[in-house]
Amino acid sequence: MTGIRYNNLINIVWYQALWFTAILGQTTYEWALALLLLVHLLLVPNWRNELKVMLACGLVGISADSMLTQFGVYVFTPEPSLGAVPLPIPFWLMTIWIGFSGTLLHSFSFFMTRPILGTAIVAVVAPFSYMAGVRFGAVGFGPEAPTAMLIIGAVWLCLMPLLGRISRVWRPDEDDAEDDTGPVFYFR
Repeated sequence: MTGIRYNNLINIVWYQALWFTAILGQTTYEWALALLLLVHLLLVPNWRNELKVMLACGLVGISADSMLTQFGVYVFTPEPSLGAVPLPIPFWLMTIWIGFSGTLLHSFSFFMTRPILGTAIVAVVAPFSYMAGVRFGAVGFGPEAPTAMLIIGAVWLCLMPLLGRISRVWRPDEDDAEDDTGPVFYFR
């Protein structure tokens, strides 16, 4: 395309930019979040497969966070909406999920190659991402923070194998890979 080689470093920097834009900007920078998602799709070697992974895995994550919101684990003030349309979770959180799904075939593939280790690490680390969201004022917890973090960790313990399975469907074959980073193996 433009000669830019899309690699794991670019992917993780892109995702961190998306995460901070979402958490710090929330509804103010929804346009920038959509633009960041589009930029990602323009840079990856196979945007069609990437879009499938992002939408499928993003929907799983959005559904999980929607349920956690319905059960009172997350509290959003004001109520999530996109204009006049009510949403189960804020649009910016949806873009975080879609963006996170855009790391599964790239910078996050390390965890996909080590499913037990990756799932355990993510189950421990992911709740701290939500705690950062609380600290930045993007979300509140219904229960006490330690309880909420245990619930979030348990949900991620279930989500990671599922996200790995879904992303495996659209991973590039070794012969089709447009980069020379070597084969990537996913949950079997």
